[in-house]
Amino acid sequence: MYAHAAQGKITRVFVLLDSNLRYKKEICSVDYSIPPPKEEGKKVEVYYPHRRKGILYKNKFYIGNTAKGFYFDVFDIYGKHIFKIDREYNKAKFTSQMKSEVRDYYKRAASQNDYPNYFSRVELFFPDYIPAFLNYFIDNDKIYVFHYPVPGSDGWQNLSVLRLNGELISQKRIFMDSLSGILELENYVSFNGGKIYYTAALEEFTKVLEFDVERFLKSE
Repeated sequence: MYAHAAQGKITRVFVLLDSNLRYKKEICSVDYSIPPPKEEGKKVEVYYPHRRKGILYKNKFYIGNTAKGFYFDVFDIYGKHIFKIDREYNKAKFTSQMKSEVRDYYKRAASQNDYPNYFSRVELFFPDYIPAFLNYFIDNDKIYVFHYPVPGSDGWQNLSVLRLNGELISQKRIFMDSLSGILELENYVSFNGGKIYYTAALEEFTKVLEFDVERFLKSE
C-alpha cells in the first residue's frame, strides 16, 4: 500500500507484490479529499477521518473503506475481487454542537499542554457524517469493527462483530476510554486471540497492556 497527494486529493493505492517485493498489479485505489487551509501557513487536520485499511486473512484481502459507508472489498491472493460487504448503519450527522465541543476541547488542550503553537496552526475539518467505523481487526474467523465514539458520549462506542461474509454476529456498546484514541494509531496496537494489545506511557516507562474483547463480549 502507498499513498500520493495532488491538488487536495489523497489517493491510497493497494498493490500486490511477489515474494521478491516486485510489483505485480494494483488491487484497488481509494480517493479522498482534504480541503486547502483557509489561512496560509496552517495545517488542515481532519477530525474523525475516513478509514482505509487492508488486512490479509486466510488468503483474502479485506479492504475497509468508510468513504463508501460500512463497507469492505474482499479480494483473493491474486488480486481478483471476490465480493463486497456493504452493511446498513445509522448515519450520525456531525452537528454544529459537536463541532463546538471539539473546538472547545482543542482550546482547552492548547492552554493546558506544551503545544499551544501547534493548535494555533491547525484548521479543523469535519465530515458531514461520522464515518461508519474507526478501525477493525480480523481474528478467530471474525471481523471486529470498532465504531467512532459520538462526541458527548463520554467515551462509549459500539463494537460490531461480523462473520467473514459480513453477516452480523453481535453488537455491543463498549467503553474504551483512552484506548479509543490508541485504535487510530496502527503502529501502537495489535489484535490477537480475541485481545487488543497496545502500548501506554506510564510515568517514566512504556508498558504493553491488553484488553480482552472476547471476554467482554461474553459478559453481561
